[in-house]
Amino acid sequence: DAASGKELWRKEITASNPPGPAFEGEGFGFSGMPAVFKDKVYFAGACALYCVDAKQNGALVWQAKCDGSHGSPLVLDGTVYVMSKELAAFDADTGKELWRCPEIKSDYSSPGVWNHNGRTYLLCTCYGPGNPHDQPKVVCCVDAKDGKVLWKVGAGVSGVKPTPVTSGDIMVIRGGNGSEGYRISVEKAEKLWSDKESGDAGSTPVIHGDSVYFCTKHYSRTLVTVLNLKTGAKTLSQEGRANNSCSTPAVADGKVFVTDNSGGLTGFKATPNKYE
Repeated sequence: DAASGKELWRKEITASNPPGPAFEGEGFGFSGMPAVFKDKVYFAGACALYCVDAKQNGALVWQAKCDGSHGSPLVLDGTVYVMSKELAAFDADTGKELWRCPEIKSDYSSPGVWNHNGRTYLLCTCYGPGNPHDQPKVVCCVDAKDGKVLWKVGAGVSGVKPTPVTSGDIMVIRGGNGSEGYRISVEKAEKLWSDKESGDAGSTPVIHGDSVYFCTKHYSRTLVTVLNLKTGAKTLSQEGRANNSCSTPAVADGKVFVTDNSGGLTGFKATPNKYE
């Protein structure tokens, strides 16, 4: 309950490790963020994509077979998109598989959305030739309607697990050793800038106005780095708690909010040149 904090229901689903060396010894279960649409909650686990009813005490509505995923599903226009080894789309009401794209593979990534000229596209990070299983290094644009791959671009940073984010025709990606900005169209992606100090293996950046906020950095005291969206020029760098890794920020009411590994929550004004 949002007002009292009282737990209303809990749903437990038994999960086991999927086969393969990427998951051995991990106790693999649910690690992505659930997606909520109307009264339904969607989440990916070790062996399936699940839909439960939030108003019926978490009753299972459907489950669809898919491989293990560290990613989060995306629900859009009656369709659930998920990266479960391969990018796949399912009907949000029934769980029926609509299409699958074996060309786009990753264990960790979550698809992002790009709306352009009245059409919807998915922006995904995936493995390239010779990539280790945990180091996606290719960014792809996919037609959300049928799963057709429109373009691929090799990133100049590795470990691109965070979700690509967009503003207009500019896309920003983040990897473990830096970040990059691209101008994108349906035909191609052209690099605008790169920055080697704003990387992290898990935290997705957020765009607010003409600035990109990169919060947290693995094994670092860095709380936030702010870059200009169009040029990549750094406008702010601020330290915070130690080891603030893997937390994706949220923007609300002109403020940025981010959690850290110790359970703390930090909020600050979304001003690109001053931390307060």
